[in-house]
Amino acid sequence: MDKVIEWFEQRRGRVSYSMINRNGASSYDCSSSIYHALIYAGILPQGFRIGNTETEFVDLPKFGFQRIEADANGYIPTQRGDIFIWGKQGYTNGAGGHTGIYLDSDNIIHCSYGYNGIHTDNHDWLAGINGVQDLTIFRYTGKPQNAPAPQPQPEAIDDVINIGSHFKFPQALQVAEVNINDGRRELKIDALCPRGFTWAENGVPADWAVKVDGDGYKVDGEINASDWVKINGAFVALEVVQNDGLWFAKIKRDGIDVWVELTPVTEIPAGDNGTIVENRPTPPAEPEIKEEQPEIREEPKPEVKEEIPEVREEKSEIKEEKPELKEEPMENKPQVEIKINERKFTDKEIKMLEDLQKEAVKNIGDTEYEPRISEKAKTTVYFIADLGILVNMLIATICVILIPNATKEILAISGAIATAFAGLKPIFKLGAKK
Repeated sequence: MDKVIEWFEQRRGRVSYSMINRNGASSYDCSSSIYHALIYAGILPQGFRIGNTETEFVDLPKFGFQRIEADANGYIPTQRGDIFIWGKQGYTNGAGGHTGIYLDSDNIIHCSYGYNGIHTDNHDWLAGINGVQDLTIFRYTGKPQNAPAPQPQPEAIDDVINIGSHFKFPQALQVAEVNINDGRRELKIDALCPRGFTWAENGVPADWAVKVDGDGYKVDGEINASDWVKINGAFVALEVVQNDGLWFAKIKRDGIDVWVELTPVTEIPAGDNGTIVENRPTPPAEPEIKEEQPEIREEPKPEVKEEIPEVREEKSEIKEEKPELKEEPMENKPQVEIKINERKFTDKEIKMLEDLQKEAVKNIGDTEYEPRISEKAKTTVYFIADLGILVNMLIATICVILIPNATKEILAISGAIATAFAGLKPIFKLGAKK
């Protein structure tokens, strides 16, 4: 264990504390520093996953550590190289626990959040100010021990996955690759291992999964890359570790262990069957709706006979006999020549006509026309005609100025009105003496 302590001493004052960047080389957290120191000392094999305080309960006994129990007085005789864990098994994930290594029976070296790095302290003093209730000590003997199986603890369903938690994968997951591993088809699902995937630890057996469609219903056919699947059933977290900022749980089915990242899971109570993939339901046949129309019975109405007296109108038949006209074609009609005044005037009749004509001409020449309109009326009409022409011209001029787009129409109307007024003068002049 001196090599383990050497690893801590080399980095004291040179690294910081981080639960996100916990794998070095410049920062670690309490549990990752223990794992890196054990790998450096050769106690854990190279490439071994970096666990946490919770997985130490399982991993340390497998690699030669023995759990040291307290005596009857509750005292544990500690010594150099002992590894301590604060917290009850099953509840030490995250900030719920702490771990480090003893330098001697009283003092420890550890990577601490409070000191932001590796620091040495008196164990009992530090445990006292932190209110530690549960303490577990592991001592290296070099002989592998059978670690007791972690006992599931009853807990609230709060989606915080601890060892013994039950959970399921509720949503559909997309397959990135398909590979044959140990003689079986396995699936690489990026959502279950976003970083650091290996087929040995993270390949999901294909028979754990069910191929689904876009709505999550089961479809037939072999699972291939880019298909969507759901993982049937429920699982129990056998181990829980943090690695590269991600939390992983180890699950087992049919003797096959798989490490899965915990983001896609949902915690469920013990006894829950988990995810069950169903076939797409057959849509029910729509029932035939028969529209029943009520039968309307029309009651017979009593027959009412209205007796109308028969009126007989006797009309005398008048037959107008019209002569039947038969129109014969023009070709068949005889041509009739109409002759007017076929008789010739006598000399006496011609002289009478000439005398009548001469008398009419003489009467017209000697006749005088009597004026029918007085001079006053004629003057009034002449004045009105002249005034009307002037007013018409004035109105036309104003309209042309105000409505230039209608000049043609205005002049036409004005001309008609002026002509009408001007026509009054010759009309009234007819009353003058010839």
